[in-house]
Formats: sequence, structure tokens, C-alpha cells
Amino acid sequence: MRFTFAKLWWVSLAVVCGLGAAVFLKGGNRKDVVVGGESPPSVRESGSRGGRLLSNPAFPPQTGLGTRNQLQTLEDLAATDLQAALSKLADLQDPDLRSIALAAIARGWAKSDPQAAGAWVAELASEKDAVSAALGLIPAWANSNPNNCLDWATALDSGNLREVSLAQLADAWVAINPQEALSRYFALTPETGSERGLHVIAAQWALDAPGAAVDYLTKSKDQPRHEEFLETALVSLSNQDSLQAWSHATVFSDPERIQNVRAMALEAMAESKPLDAIKLAESVGNDPVLLKGIARGWASQDGEAATGWIHAMKDTELEQSLLDEISRK
Repeated sequence: MRFTFAKLWWVSLAVVCGLGAAVFLKGGNRKDVVVGGESPPSVRESGSRGGRLLSNPAFPPQTGLGTRNQLQTLEDLAATDLQAALSKLADLQDPDLRSIALAAIARGWAKSDPQAAGAWVAELASEKDAVSAALGLIPAWANSNPNNCLDWATALDSGNLREVSLAQLADAWVAINPQEALSRYFALTPETGSERGLHVIAAQWALDAPGAAVDYLTKSKDQPRHEEFLETALVSLSNQDSLQAWSHATVFSDPERIQNVRAMALEAMAESKPLDAIKLAESVGNDPVLLKGIARGWASQDGEAATGWIHAMKDTELEQSLLDEISRK
């Protein structure tokens, strides 16, 4: 299974795990939303180029100034007087505000004693509370010692908290030292729940420094699944530089991966330069998989023009196949 297609504005990684915490996979119209363990995390976006795939803001966009000030005060207090901060937490009735407050406390505490903050997070009775607090803890801890944070995350009991923590740490670490992050995650066994973390690192690194990411992953031949994560990187890169993603597609030994990356690159290209995408598809024989990518991308921006192109097809079976493809959008 490669990628599944859907259209969403925000997708919460924690919601994927059955929780309501505020970690978001962010994009304009997200086309690949992966909610199971068989596929990489969502990396194919439309309407948003570059930026961060995982967004974990300290305050959700709708948070008012007064509430922001309260939460910042709570965070600062947790760094110096934890018990006072926890006592204020008990006064919060709004469950949404409680989640943000837990993150603020963990973030503040992590600045002074991340190990103790991590132990507190792991011992919270509610898994939803634990995930919320972890989203504040991990970025702060990663800034000071991502290796220790990884040791903490992998020692957690298997389940939602560990999986979300590993994905969030991957996102924080890739911004600091992507090669080290990928090396450490590669060393983990799949049983640790590191799957999404590996895809997050590959996808984000490809946006931040595509040349370095592709080069490192291409040379990681000692990793049995390096082509899978290289594919994730190139599909992610298609959002930012579709032509570059296309040019790297031939590094794979698996023809199916080559076609998938090419199709994603053409889908991205067709959103703004459909004629260029058509020429590239023609240059390699107009495979229907590639034409479907063009149809999806073009139709997302100009359905009438895309439909006109499809109706001009001389192959009626192919024409119907492309029409069916864009009708599913």
C-alpha cells in the first residue's frame, strides 16, 4: 500500500491515535492522509509548499490574548514552582484549555528538569492528558538533549503516548540535526513504534535540505527499507520542487516506486504548469499512472480545462479512467 487520497485542512496525529491533542499535519488541501500503520504519514500537499509538515504551536490559532498570557504565566511558573502551577491546573474547567495548560506546564518544567517532567507525563492517569503534556515536553527537551528524550520515549509502554511522542520528537530533532535523528531512528526496531517518526524525518528533511536528504537516504543502502523512506522524501519534495523530485525518481530499483514518485511530481506540477507536466509524461511513454497524477493536479485548480484535456484523449478507456480519477476528488 502506497498512499491513500483524501482532502482535509488539519489532521491531528493524536486524533489518528484516537486522542484529541493538538499536533497537526498541516496543508492546504491534503491529498495523502495516512491513518494506519501500513503507509507513511501524509506528505503530499496541495496549496502549501514548504513549511513544516507537523505543526505543534504553543497556542492554537484561535487562542485569545488573555488566555495566551495566562498560559505563558503558567509555563513560566512551572519552571520555578511546579506545585503552584499544578494547583492552578485544577481550577481549569474547559477540557480544551486543560490540554493546552498541560502542555504549558510540561514545557516550562522541561526547561529546568526534563527528566522529572518526563516521569510526570508518563505517570499521568489519563492517556489524553499524557499526550497533551508530551506535546509541550518534547520540543523543549529535544532542544537541550534529543538523545535523552528518545531514550525516554522508547521506554514508554507501547501505545498512543509512545507513538505520538516518537513522531513529535522526530519533527523537533530533524530541525536540529536531521542526519543524527535519522541515524538514531534507523537504529530502532519497528516494534518501538518508530515508523511514523522515520517518515516525518524523511519528509521534513527533504523540504528543508533536499540535496542532503536525498543523498543521505540514497547512500543508506545498509538499511533494508531505505528506498521506502527515500520515496517519502521525494514525494514530500514534490510539493516544493516537483521537477527536482521527478529527476531523482530513477534512483529506485523498484519500478513501482519510480512511477509513484513521478506521478506525485506531475500531480504537483500540473497544479500550476499542466503543459509542462504533460510533456514530461510524454517523454516517458504516457503511462496511465502518470496521466492520472496530471489529471488530479490539474483538476484541483482548473476542472474545466482538465476535463477538456481528458475528453481529447483518443483512447476511450483511458479517457473514462481519467474522468473516474478526478471524480473521486
